[in-house]
Amino acid sequence: MKAVFDVSTLILLAKVNLLREITNTTTVIIPESVKKECLIKDSVDALLIARLIEEKRIEVREIEYDKAVKKLKDDFKIGRGEAEAV
Repeated sequence: MKAVFDVSTLILLAKVNLLREITNTTTVIIPESVKKECLIKDSVDALLIARLIEEKRIEVREIEYDKAVKKLKDDFKIGRGEAEAV
């Protein structure tokens, strides 16, 4: 199974110690902007996310559809990471 996560989902799963377990059974994909936002702070969850990216248990992808991302951001008043995850 594959799943695309936004910032809040990724951080919350890391905080409750479920993210590593999920990466055992699911291909986790995040947009580059989600990676950047998750790794801004020097926190335990950020360190876990960084390690899982390094171990290739979380796949980071660039998003190519800027018009669609902008429309989602504008229409739903959400951040870039959330729009890219959608």
